[in-house]
Amino acid sequence: MKELLLGDYGKVVPSEQVPDSHVEIIITPLDLVTYWKRVGILADFVAGFYSYSFLPVDVAVKDISETPVFHSISTVFNEMVENAAKYSMDKKSNITINLNQYGGIFKMQVENSTSKESAMNFHRVMSEVFASDDLDSLYFKKLEENSQNPSGHSGIGLMMILKDYPAKMGVRIREDDKQAFVLTEVYYQTEE
Repeated sequence: MKELLLGDYGKVVPSEQVPDSHVEIIITPLDLVTYWKRVGILADFVAGFYSYSFLPVDVAVKDISETPVFHSISTVFNEMVENAAKYSMDKKSNITINLNQYGGIFKMQVENSTSKESAMNFHRVMSEVFASDDLDSLYFKKLEENSQNPSGHSGIGLMMILKDYPAKMGVRIREDDKQAFVLTEVYYQTEE
């Protein structure tokens, strides 16, 4: 099986480090594509569940959904899940989500299966993103290209995560004889 690693995949938290908190969610793209609002609901759930971990204990919060950390986590997670749902090869195959907290680092992993062609397009796009020294310029260039030719696989959503949030990202692409498996991980660094 062929494997490609991009960006900061596996580099931020040592693999042997035990998380302070772990949640695993398994869904199908069909659940999300049929009822697209489920992506936002799931993102808000994850943000609500983890946001409390990244606020000082002595801070009184009436509504966690009004905090900046909630909005950040919800937006980042939403982009990751939408990407996996849109580009899954089989709408009935699983999308596996692993959420791990390591102190002030929140690691979100989303893995889906896709065609080899789609995985190679994703590899090309993300290689360009990770190689860029100016994500702002690349982001606006991709927006302009998409407005003229909306072919997909632009990486705009994932680029926005790196551009606008305190995050690092990595990608692992594995191929077997029939398909590819794309795992995108984001390390969201909270402010402490």
